[in-house]
Amino acid sequence: MENPMPSSPPAPLAALLRRKRPRPEDVPAVDASTTRILRRAIAAPKEEEKRPPAPKRQYPRLPAPARPVRPRDSTASVPARSSVAAVPLWGKPTAAPVGVAPKAKLRIPRLKLDLGSFYVAKEGVHPRGEDAHFLNRALNAFGVADGVGGWTAHGIDAGMFSRQLMSLCEVELVEASCRRTSLLLEGLLERALARTTARGTSTACIAVVDGQLLRAVNIGDSGFLVVRGDKVVYRSATQQSHFNRPYQVGRVDKGDPPASASRTVVRIAPGDIIVAGTDGLFDNLFHEEIVEVLAEAKADGHGAPEDMARALAWAAVEAYLAGEETPFSVACRKAKLSWNGSGKPDDVTVVVARVW
Repeated sequence: MENPMPSSPPAPLAALLRRKRPRPEDVPAVDASTTRILRRAIAAPKEEEKRPPAPKRQYPRLPAPARPVRPRDSTASVPARSSVAAVPLWGKPTAAPVGVAPKAKLRIPRLKLDLGSFYVAKEGVHPRGEDAHFLNRALNAFGVADGVGGWTAHGIDAGMFSRQLMSLCEVELVEASCRRTSLLLEGLLERALARTTARGTSTACIAVVDGQLLRAVNIGDSGFLVVRGDKVVYRSATQQSHFNRPYQVGRVDKGDPPASASRTVVRIAPGDIIVAGTDGLFDNLFHEEIVEVLAEAKADGHGAPEDMARALAWAAVEAYLAGEETPFSVACRKAKLSWNGSGKPDDVTVVVARVW
């Protein structure tokens, strides 16, 4: 019997078709732990596919906004905590530029006055005299006025006008107290004068404290001086057209225009003594005598403003009664006028203000 010729190998596709597909029951079972291991192996990246972590971006750190500087004293500004300008979210700087300290708002303390007064009326036709004054402790203000006695010959009591003028000046100050202190005296005499109804004319001096300054408006020969220690550091100027004829204001009876009043600003300090008065004080006491009377009153335990004002008023009265030389007698000689007496008998009004 002939051997049959070997058949050619089957084609790959035919070989695949002849393979038996595994049946489900022939596939070995896989437990849960093996499944987890396989899943981790599939999910884990290969060693060569691992990438280095991306570097974190570095953002510049902005400093916190500087706290507002609140100065405890009024001497100098305090630099901000940070030397770099702090910038808020909306992009506007809230601190000073680099190297510049912010300016602190200086608060200037307002000085105050301890006020007192005394008045001695000259014996004459008008028992109340012709002087007037006011004190306002709330506003740290005061005023003095001297009604011109020449109106007595015309049957007019100038004291009524001076008292009305001082009362209205205080009213104007109170009504204008909402304004800045530096503006309180602007137009004060004009406004008060426009409301007067009495006849006569008068001198006037009104002053008010503004921070560490004393602001005053003065017309005529009433005025004030500032005593510091044992020296007079300031004396207001006297306004007069000729000897013994001071500038004066009036409404019914016209006087000098209020605009001719002098305006003064004086720096004061705690411990200063301000002495204001009419010409009855300054015509009869030299400045040195005023300082001596103040020192004696303090040494005797009478350092209250009322006590010092009383001592000055009676010292002025004694001066024109004693027959000694006074500022008025010196002025008479300079004006080449004869004067039988020494001092000038007159109403004496004194206001003493102690600065603290």
